[in-house]
Amino acid sequence: MAVSASETRRAQALAFPGLMQEGPLLIRGIAERAEQLFARREVVSRTNDAVERSTYGEVVARARRLASSLQRLGIRPGDRRTTPA
Repeated sequence: MAVSASETRRAQALAFPGLMQEGPLLIRGIAERAEQLFARREVVSRTNDAVERSTYGEVVARARRLASSLQRLGIRPGDRRTTPA
């Protein structure tokens, strides 16, 4: 009897709890985790002209404001958009 890939993953998750992801790896989850653990830790970015400093908490807050603004413009999760360089 053949075992499906999902059954194999489920068995691995039970055998090694905490080592398997329970959901998709999305930017949102990574950002929220960074905010939880490192909200006051500094993020340093270098641009062509300067060095910019902020915290993970500030970065996530800006991302939330951007997402909210995009939703108000009618852009929904899953929509594809481009960013001109």
